[in-house]
Amino acid sequence: MKKITLKKVENAYKKWLEKNVNNGQLSNVDEIINVSLILFQEIKVKGIAGDAEDGDMLLFQYGLYDWGKGRFFEFDITRQFIKQNEDEPYQLSMTLLFEPTNCESYNCWSNDFDELEQWVKNIKETEGYKLAKNLMFKKFEISFEQC
Repeated sequence: MKKITLKKVENAYKKWLEKNVNNGQLSNVDEIINVSLILFQEIKVKGIAGDAEDGDMLLFQYGLYDWGKGRFFEFDITRQFIKQNEDEPYQLSMTLLFEPTNCESYNCWSNDFDELEQWVKNIKETEGYKLAKNLMFKKFEISFEQC
């Protein structure tokens, strides 16, 4: 397990992807799930508030969105960090973008489940997972921001 500062987390993710994934780009929904779990366990951030459940957690979400770059169906896993003595969380997101498709949006937090395996099982039972698993993605994005 590697312990780093919050400032270095995006770079650590990108370096890991470049080293371990073809062209540093995730290409399917199972990869994004697996890599998210690996990095959640391998990279820990210093100075996170509360216990690990509250200060460092994973969010799975999908839906049809337009953030000013066109309308896409997005399949996303976001890692959220809450620093000690700060109110606004930081989020590191890995997102696959697909052609728009008809699918209700959905989200769930890892800490809503007793075990990460249950969270992953829930993801794989969703309409969005089943749909995205059979689609060719248009783009992979990784982003880091404070909310």
